[in-house]
Amino acid sequence: VLKGICGREREQVFTPDLWYETGDMGRIDAEGFLWFAGRRDDMVKIAGATAYPAETAAMLERLPGVERAVVCDVTVDGETRFGAAVAGTGLSVEGLATAAEAALSPFKVPRLWLLLGSADELPRLVSGKVDVAKLRELIEARGATAP
Repeated sequence: VLKGICGREREQVFTPDLWYETGDMGRIDAEGFLWFAGRRDDMVKIAGATAYPAETAAMLERLPGVERAVVCDVTVDGETRFGAAVAGTGLSVEGLATAAEAALSPFKVPRLWLLLGSADELPRLVSGKVDVAKLRELIEARGATAP
């Protein structure tokens, strides 16, 4: 970060209202907590359209019973699609897919679903962040499609 700041003029580093653009995205929940929701540069091209995993994950996390949702690109029948790992209680692939279809453009709806009992089951890096590469492998190996 410092390499991008040092030696540059203030106008080159900060927005006019003095924000520093990190590329991080987030959301504020009903209690006022700020949650990290991914990066703007995590964009994926699906069927020629621009899609952001964080957008789909945020929609899923608003559903009742969902503790955590992580979305990433996966390969389904040789094509790039979304896969989702969803942790929570009382969830079904069919229910999640139906809700996603009602709220999202068709290309943003995950094709593979991995249901987890708890967010603690998500693979993590030493830093504590979700290990997306490992998660992708899990979703492709064990994920289910909606009926």
